[in-house]
Order: sequence, then C-alpha cells, then structure tokens
Amino acid sequence: MREMPFVDDPEAALQRALMEEYLSEHGHSFEDLASFDDDDRERLMLEALAYAAMRLAERAYGVTER
Repeated sequence: MREMPFVDDPEAALQRALMEEYLSEHGHSFEDLASFDDDDRERLMLEALAYAAMRLAERAYGVTER
C-alpha cells in the first residue's frame, strides 16, 4: 500500500486522524491494511472514510452528542 502524501490542510489532517481512530477502534491501523486482500482493504477504507465524514459533519453542525 502506498503512503498517503502529506497534505497541508487542517481538515485533511483531521479526516486522516478520524480514519485512524476508526481503524484503531476496530483493531487495525493504516499499516495493517497493506496485508489485507483488496476487497477487505477497500471495505475498511470506505468504512473509515464514512466514519470520518460523519464526524466532520457533526463538527460542522455543532453536534455534541453521538
């Protein structure tokens, strides 16, 4: 798996941190994904991305409880 390029964007950094949070809560890390087959890697990345998007939307709309 290729390394994600550095992006000098606070929201992108937050999105990545939230994706890492999701993966960690499910017992994985970005580094672990390299050993997964393509289908599992894609599924986990999509789940992590959806989680990050939901959390960013909560933040944008001032949601304090989940």
